[in-house]
Amino acid sequence: MNHNAPFMIRSCGLLPLLTVLLFCQPLLATDIYVSPAGNDGNSGTQQSPFATIQHARDVLRTQIAGGMPSDITVHIGAGNYFIEEAVVFDDRDGGTNNHTITYQGAPNLGTRIYGGRRITSWTQVTASQYTAYVADLQSHYTLYENDEAANGGYYHELADVTVGNWSKDGSTLTYHPRNLPITDQVVVLGTTKDVFVVMGRSAHQNVTNIVFDGLHMIGSDYTGSWPGGDSDFPGYTGMYDGVQLTNIPIGVIFPEARHGQFYLRNAKGITIRNSKLYGAGFMAAFFDRWAQSNVVENCWIENTGRDGLYFQGWEPGRGASDGITTLAASYCNKFNVVTNNVIYDVGRFGGSMGVRFDFSGDNRLDHNVIKGVSGGAYHGHGWRPNMINILGYYVMHGMPASGIPYPYNQANITFYDDKYVVTEANQGAELNHCRNNLIQYNDVSQAPRSGGDTGTITQWGAGPNSVWAFNAVHDNVALGG
Repeated sequence: MNHNAPFMIRSCGLLPLLTVLLFCQPLLATDIYVSPAGNDGNSGTQQSPFATIQHARDVLRTQIAGGMPSDITVHIGAGNYFIEEAVVFDDRDGGTNNHTITYQGAPNLGTRIYGGRRITSWTQVTASQYTAYVADLQSHYTLYENDEAANGGYYHELADVTVGNWSKDGSTLTYHPRNLPITDQVVVLGTTKDVFVVMGRSAHQNVTNIVFDGLHMIGSDYTGSWPGGDSDFPGYTGMYDGVQLTNIPIGVIFPEARHGQFYLRNAKGITIRNSKLYGAGFMAAFFDRWAQSNVVENCWIENTGRDGLYFQGWEPGRGASDGITTLAASYCNKFNVVTNNVIYDVGRFGGSMGVRFDFSGDNRLDHNVIKGVSGGAYHGHGWRPNMINILGYYVMHGMPASGIPYPYNQANITFYDDKYVVTEANQGAELNHCRNNLIQYNDVSQAPRSGGDTGTITQWGAGPNSVWAFNAVHDNVALGG
């Protein structure tokens, strides 16, 4: 038998079949469209857009599961989007193969994303006063009309004029709208503390290469009382880094206070740009724990409840719940960039900073305008060397019966697998990750606006080699304290 002939025939017959199979593979859409007038049952094209960002994310997650041959843009059309619960992007939703996924807003900030639920069922009481029944009203603390925060409520002070004031009594929301008729106004109750959550499932499964571009973020919810953990070391009760604590000071902002219109954790290469971040209940953006090489640029950040931008790494000795076992791994919040932004009128619910780097290093803060902050423009935070053993070890493992020993040269107190010991010579520098930050070419004014133990530029327990240079600092007057 001639084995060559049949083989040649079969080989030639496979060529057309392979060609057909190759061209039958699904093509990845490089543009997906979303519109308030769309429908999630549509195909996601420009002529047949989806209705929600969540559905676009889900479709895209399936589409890119096998990899990305090119960049992809999700075009979020002009109009209002009401996010009652956070939209979560995890490591399955980021760009791969060095490609980027961009969530692109409409021109002129025409894409308005509210962190809450629109209230529409109004009853007129007087010519300027309206009420609405809201079943879960007592669980929420912020209100917005169109693109502006309302006055009054749980934390706001009432304005001298009535318009814009609001209050709540049981399930009855009372509001004096700034504009009439009220049915034509977009009145939104803040219902979510985070609007976009960008969080990989672990530091080894981080979400990467997502850009949020040209979005107008409006509002998010706050809380019934500030959870604590600024700088006064209040006691914390709850699970913290895998340990159950009862009224123990942890020396950092409480987990319950870590919220933002953008909340990032286990995230790398995420960019927020060309956007307006207005009226966040907590922070405009919070970069928690493992967050590296992220960028905030060309944004207008205004009227936050607390700090403008907050970067929080792991404090000394901690991170076991994230699988951190070495000094090198504990340095996980770094290489972030904040550039060419306006940070204006922030901290309406308490003493806050324009930008904070807490246990976060090798960051760059440059070419920003920071004006009108209740606390100060910038704060770099770590632990003083003589407190690292106290806060980093005793808090998690218990105080010795004899009390707190001298903080240095305690050979029996070691950190991580490196068996690192804080000595008077090393000052615990390798544990203190607020270091090597470059703060330059910023224009800073009216920060702080309130008194207290603060200043325009402050550092507390920060590590070495941070630089503040070539900044214009002017017109800073504390109004009280």
